[in-house]
Amino acid sequence: MLPDWLQAWQGDLPTLAAFMCDFVETVLGRYKHDVRRWIVCAGFNQTDTLGLNQDERLRLVYRLFEAATQVDPELELVLSVAQPWGDYLIHDDQNLSPLTFPDDLIRAGMRLSAVELEVRLGLSERASYQRDTQELARVLNLYGLLGLPLELLLSCPAGVGDRADTPGEQTDDLRPAWRTAPSPDQQARWGEACAALGLCTPHVRAVTWDHWSDSQPHVTTAAGLIDSAGVARPLLEKLRSLRAAHLR
Repeated sequence: MLPDWLQAWQGDLPTLAAFMCDFVETVLGRYKHDVRRWIVCAGFNQTDTLGLNQDERLRLVYRLFEAATQVDPELELVLSVAQPWGDYLIHDDQNLSPLTFPDDLIRAGMRLSAVELEVRLGLSERASYQRDTQELARVLNLYGLLGLPLELLLSCPAGVGDRADTPGEQTDDLRPAWRTAPSPDQQARWGEACAALGLCTPHVRAVTWDHWSDSQPHVTTAAGLIDSAGVARPLLEKLRSLRAAHLR
């Protein structure tokens, strides 16, 4: 979801860093009194959209967090990690694991308040293959080694295709890659189980569902709590019940 004009500076780290740092400083400076928690960047461990290699992406992330800290050193700054199981490591040009990415930045002195894990199921380049709660529990314990609070971002399709997909998202039939065909009921069962697991994990401080409505731009196909016709999916009531029972 980066602006198209940014592609003109592909691979130009100094220019990209200047644009992005200026944007971060402007937005945080404008809203810092109203918003105290910011996800500064997401998916940098997995994506090469800007033509940068892994080391350059690490340096860019560090500069973005430096820029955010200079706006207000008391802000809560979060780094979001895509594909926390390391699905993207099947590509030859990727050898930096999703756990190593934040660890290297922390060791370099970057100030982090929390690490967000994107648990996004689907077939897009940003998503992971289907995982159950046992595999999620294992990965939450693994990232606990970072010594920082974790935040959990959940996303799971309730069907195949919708009318507001992000460009590049695959809308083919998911069934060959999934144990069962995606459906609203399957989304509700998976989302409720994973959200409950996050709530009972001591070092997880927040659980968020990725997007509200399929009528708005989004990353995971057909995964909103509200479908493109404006009808609430069963997961919405499940999450409301969890919140009422455990987050008083």
